[in-house]
Amino acid sequence: RAASMIKMVRSPSGAEAHTSDQIAEAFAEFYRGLYGAEDPGKASPGAFLEGIAITSLTEREATSLDQPIRAEEVISAISRLQVRKSPGPDGFSALFFTRPSVW
Repeated sequence: RAASMIKMVRSPSGAEAHTSDQIAEAFAEFYRGLYGAEDPGKASPGAFLEGIAITSLTEREATSLDQPIRAEEVISAISRLQVRKSPGPDGFSALFFTRPSVW
């Protein structure tokens, strides 16, 4: 049981915490700072986005995205799936989609 015990943490101020009380206070200090900070996205969305390089789509890319999805594209994408991977957000694994009965 001792192997799963936290023996030392470093607080946000840089101090080492060794006792249970010190460790608890270090975690409390960390989460007070984390959840007490103002959300930079809400404060000034423009300032938040300034450091992010955002490129525009070319006319060809925009036109391509406006096209209907073709069955061949879906089949091609499914054939490239790794069937032994975890399920996606819909709960289905890739193996489900590779079965002919689905189509």
